[in-house]
Order: sequence, then structure tokens, then C-alpha cells
Amino acid sequence: MPFPPIPPFRGPFKGFSAAEALKQFTQLVNQPALTNAIKEAAQKLGLNELNPMANVQEILRQAGRWVETSVEPWSQLDRSSLVPGINATGEWFNARWTAPQLLKDVSSLPSLVYGSFTQDSAVEPQLKKLLLATTGAADALITPNLSSAIFLATKAYQQSGAIDEIVLPRIHCIRIPSSVSHGGVHVRSIIDAAGTRVTEIGSSTDCQIDDYRRAIGTNRTLLVLSSPTAHDDCKEQGIHIAREKQAAVIEIALDASIHDLEPYGIPAHAMTRRWQDGPDLMIIPGQSLLAGPECGIVLGTADAVAKVRVLSEQIGMQADRVTIAVLCETLRRIESLDGWKQSPIGSTICTSIENLENRARRMAIQLEVAPSIETIDVAKTPCRLGSGNWQSVKLDSATLKLKPKNRTASQFADLLAALPAPIWCNVLSDHVEFVVRSIDPSDDHVMIDALLAIDAEDSLVPDVPPTDSKTL
Repeated sequence: MPFPPIPPFRGPFKGFSAAEALKQFTQLVNQPALTNAIKEAAQKLGLNELNPMANVQEILRQAGRWVETSVEPWSQLDRSSLVPGINATGEWFNARWTAPQLLKDVSSLPSLVYGSFTQDSAVEPQLKKLLLATTGAADALITPNLSSAIFLATKAYQQSGAIDEIVLPRIHCIRIPSSVSHGGVHVRSIIDAAGTRVTEIGSSTDCQIDDYRRAIGTNRTLLVLSSPTAHDDCKEQGIHIAREKQAAVIEIALDASIHDLEPYGIPAHAMTRRWQDGPDLMIIPGQSLLAGPECGIVLGTADAVAKVRVLSEQIGMQADRVTIAVLCETLRRIESLDGWKQSPIGSTICTSIENLENRARRMAIQLEVAPSIETIDVAKTPCRLGSGNWQSVKLDSATLKLKPKNRTASQFADLLAALPAPIWCNVLSDHVEFVVRSIDPSDDHVMIDALLAIDAEDSLVPDVPPTDSKTL
């Protein structure tokens, strides 16, 4: 059944501030999913103090809709859910996108491999050679997804008898992206499934050197970390302590890149520079910054990867041949920095703010005559790349802020999402926001045509033909 409507603030909430009322409300209903959704909605709106009350109502409206979708996803399914659309939210790393965008010439490879006889026995050695050359690892293994890679790695250490305990700083106890789970999968749940005793240390906001020192007592300890993670200044010291104790270290690196991205505003070093005094194993997604298909990649020392490979072969938890072929072709394309910049995510990150501002101003001029828009503003705004671990990583972007005429911001956003070529944007209290950084330049005219076609009256919906844009 659908998630029940969220009641207005009255009765027991009278007299509370907006922020306190939200806290009391989430405690009252005791719904962890709703609590997380409300936090996500508040972060999306960029609000610390939730005033005025209109902001609170908008947050709760979004949160309720997201929870309802996650609880009963099939009840919400319609054609627009599966139609390629335009991502104007600025976010790439968010659970709402079902799959990553691939390079256009690489995306045709799955149908080619599935639709004809191919001799693919040589692909896996080629992929391994590419991975070792571009990442600096000694060995590599491909699994179906990130969750399977984490499970295999932690279970392999436990099954081999090499460890008695896993130390997991709470700040690194994250939810990882998953195409089959709306809210992602919790790392702690995956590790618990491996059957090893887990000790959580520190708090959800930091982990001090003494926390690491007290927890890592022997060489039979496995330290599990993640990146990117905000406000953990002692991570490197924690790895150093683990090395002193001869304990093993695994890093779940969502920000793994084969290129240095600091010049482009992303605090990510090339993986070849991350091994010195670093982890025994690095577990990375094939998507994210690698711009490849969804899969889990286990990289590390020969001994560490060998443990994982034995278990993966025993239970048949290995990536399929199409995924291996697509990943191999993607790495060939993005091995050079110029090639990576041509990938969808590389293009998004590397585009200059000047370029984005010029595009935004051109779009604003064309939209001045749009009957459904009351005001248009162009702004330079720091926009985050995603939710969860990525919410602290922001890049400056040009944004179009549109105040609709005769509609609320929510109604206008719903109308855009229901177009034949859906447009997804950010909803604020009295306007919608289009983040130009995540909009493909070829889609600018599609957005303009769609917005110009929307009448000022609710009853008229434009008929804009679908485009070749891909759902992220």
C-alpha cells in the first residue's frame, strides 16, 4: 500500500521550531527510511535551519514520495520511469539513477557481444593487463557488483583464518550504490553476512588516532575504510597504525580514478599513487569515476587477491563476459586523460565554469518568452556530485533558477518529469533549479523547446519528442 500522507505540523508539534519539529516528527513515526529521506531532501534543498514552514512542508513532501517509491517501487512504475531523460540535478552518484552512462561507442558493445558469435577467451587477460597498468595493482579480479566484491574480500580473509576481527570506523560505515536497491546497501550488513566479528570505532563524524590505536591490537585484525569521506583527518594515521601492527587494510574507494583529478576540483589521486603505505586491497566500482559498467573490481597484492579469487571461483561469484568486455573497452578509451574527458562523467567534471555560464546565459535569453516561467535567474552555485559519500564533494556550476507562473515549484518539476523526454531538476521552496554541469550540451535545445512549449495553464502538457539522452 502507498506510504500514508504526511500530516501537517499541529498538535504535539505546536511551539517547536521547524528544525525541532522535524526531529520530533521522525522520532514519533520511528521510520528510519523516512528519517533518511528527510535528511536527503533537506540536503538537496541546501537547508541547515528549516525555516520558513514552507521549506519544511516541501522537504516532507519530497521525503514521503521518495519513501513511497522505495517501499513499493512497482506501484510507481510507468513508462516515464524507463524513458531516457535529461539529468539537470547536477548529481551523478545517486541511487535514483539505475545505471551509469557509458561512452556512446562503448554502449553498443553489449548488443554486439550478445547478438553474435564472438571469441572472447582473450578479453579477460587483456582486461587484467590494462587494470594492472592503469592502477598499479599487482593483481585484479572482477565481480558482478560492489556488494559482491566487499562480501568476497571480507569473507575470504575470515575463511582463510587470517583474521579474528574487522575494525570499521563509523564514519566509513557507508551505504554503497546499487542498481537493485533504491537506498543503496549498507557496508555493515555486507560484512555481517561474511560472519566476522566487527568492532565499530569513533563516531559518525570523526575517528581519532587513539580510536585506531586502541582497536587495532594484533596482526589478526582487518581495518576497513572507505572514500570519499568527509572530516576524517586521521585516516592516513589509521592506516599507518595498521601497518605497524601488521594488520590488513581494505579500502572501498568510490573515488578511484586512473587519473589525478585535483586540477578539476575533485580530491582524487590516480590509483597508481595510492598504494604506497596504503591498503592491501582496494575495492572499486566499475562505474563512478571509471565511467564503465556496473561491477566490483578487487585490486591489490597478489596474496590478498588470491584469497578472494579462490572464494569467488568456489561460489561462482564472477562478472559475466559481457561486463568484462565492456569494462575492457572502456579502459582502453579512458586510459589517456583526453579519452577520459570524452566520457560522460569526465566531460561533466572537466567542463570549465566559463563554458557553463555562457550556456546558461544563452538558455536564459531564449526562455525569456516562455509563457510558463515568471522569472529566470542565472547563478554560479557549488553543486554536489551525489548523495551519501559524495555529498561533501562539490563543483561550481552555472545554474538556471526558474520561478514558474501559475504553478508551484513541485507541480512544475512533476510536469517536467512526466514529459515524453523527462527532465529531472532540483525543487526548492518557490523555484526549480537546473544545474547546467550535468546537462549534455546536445540537450540544451531539447530543454529550451520543452520549456517554451509548456503553457501557463496546468491543463496543457507539451508534446516534445524523446531524445537520445541516456538515463544515468
